[in-house]
Amino acid sequence: MTTVTCPKCGTENPADAMNCKNCRVNLKYALEHLVEMEFAREHPDMFGLVGQLQRAEEQQSQEKAKEEKEGIGSYIFNLVLSMMFPVVALWYGPKYLIKGEYVKGVLLLGIVAVELAIAFSLQS
Repeated sequence: MTTVTCPKCGTENPADAMNCKNCRVNLKYALEHLVEMEFAREHPDMFGLVGQLQRAEEQQSQEKAKEEKEGIGSYIFNLVLSMMFPVVALWYGPKYLIKGEYVKGVLLLGIVAVELAIAFSLQS
């Protein structure tokens, strides 16, 4: 059985293989571009690390956008619940303050203060 050595990583592959079984590079392209593959073998971080960093940054930005979308919806839900049940505001208000979302926390705690003022004024 004949084998082909991958120019990028040096792994022996079957002659009919399209991609290297170790580094997954296209063997036809790699054999046609030996100079570039030699450079890639000598400088592995030039290609792999940069791509990994870009993918990580994209994933972080997507997660942040998802958190912001979920944050608005859950905050509105907490706001409505707080108007019906002040205990919810006492639970979530400090949580928002701890996370640094001061406007949200103060607004929820303000709801409790208004509801308490209404309750005391009705008793008098």
